[in-house]
Amino acid sequence: MANTAKAIEGREAAREAGPRQPGGGEYLVADATRDDVFTPEDFTEEQKAIGDSTEAFVRDEVRPRAEELEKQHFASTSRRPTAASNSTRRRACSRPRSSPPAARSR
Repeated sequence: MANTAKAIEGREAAREAGPRQPGGGEYLVADATRDDVFTPEDFTEEQKAIGDSTEAFVRDEVRPRAEELEKQHFASTSRRPTAASNSTRRRACSRPRSSPPAARSR
């Protein structure tokens, strides 16, 4: 009986200390309160918007090219750069590079 009372006191003290992550498979047998469980209803509006954007991207960009992606035919799935991005890239690459920093002496 004393061991049971000690175990109950230990659980109550742990709950008062705040949430802790269970180790290993402990989550299968550990007591959980309503505050320990995260549900989709707990998402913020920003998190919901990110989820919607991700779903749209996968639906519009990934699924139509799934077979090529699985076969790793990346050349056929990548977007072709526009003329504007090519000229910007050329300008950025044509700048002279600065010399590498001198090695530090110890």
